Amino acid sequence: MAVHFSTSNPRALLREFDAAVRRGAGRTDDDARAWGVAEDGDHYTCVAEQWVAKAWFKPQVLTNVLTFNIVRSADEFQALWKAHSTAPLPKVDFSKSIEAIGPDPHPEIAPASMTAIYEYGPRGDLPACKLTWYQGTHKPQIWTDKGIPQYASGVLFVGTKGRMLLSDYNKHVLLPEAEFKDFKRPEPFIADGLSQQQEWLLACKNGTPTGSPFNSYAGLLTEANHLGNVAFRAGQKIVWDSAAMKVTNTRAADPFLGRKPREGWSLAGIT
Repeated sequence: MAVHFSTSNPRALLREFDAAVRRGAGRTDDDARAWGVAEDGDHYTCVAEQWVAKAWFKPQVLTNVLTFNIVRSADEFQALWKAHSTAPLPKVDFSKSIEAIGPDPHPEIAPASMTAIYEYGPRGDLPACKLTWYQGTHKPQIWTDKGIPQYASGVLFVGTKGRMLLSDYNKHVLLPEAEFKDFKRPEPFIADGLSQQQEWLLACKNGTPTGSPFNSYAGLLTEANHLGNVAFRAGQKIVWDSAAMKVTNTRAADPFLGRKPREGWSLAGIT
């Protein structure tokens, strides 16, 4: 469910709305036009007594339209936000080391089948962890042994006591299935988003945050992906210093960390 406003300048309308809300922050009268803003600065709610805690509104800037998606109640949203703020995912850091296994490296292309192993150090109260990427004919041993459903592709999270979550873009299953036969799935609460192409264009035009922000998700993911190829081409395990953007244990990886652009195609600040 959502509320839509047609306008030639939706971003300007959102700025005016946000400014008006902040000017009236803290009002406690019964005026149904009184609004408040969440701690994250990006969700709004009507604070009049008859409406408060009923729902929160998430703005979305589209072409000639300002949309407010209606999301969870205030209590639910605040609990969700606090859980999100302390969840493990945002604490995922840059890889400390990367190792790749596959055929002899080709000088120009990546292999169709390979394995990349990423090691992450402790993050706050979270312990170190390991992530393994399998590509092509390379599969986890438990998949090869038919210990899990034979998805052609997917993500496997292995928890304590052998419990697992297997998921791909269209389906997911909790394992062992017998232990979760009475599990009740939560009701969907995330609104359908835009396509990747639409998000990209809006980010370019308006600065609208994407579903996977560059600085906190997409950048880390892209860097990890490329470092798997670097380790593969270097032919050995590499130790990565993310702050210095360099491999510290071997110079064999240096040729694959960057390239000098052709004359006339350089970017200031990019090496």
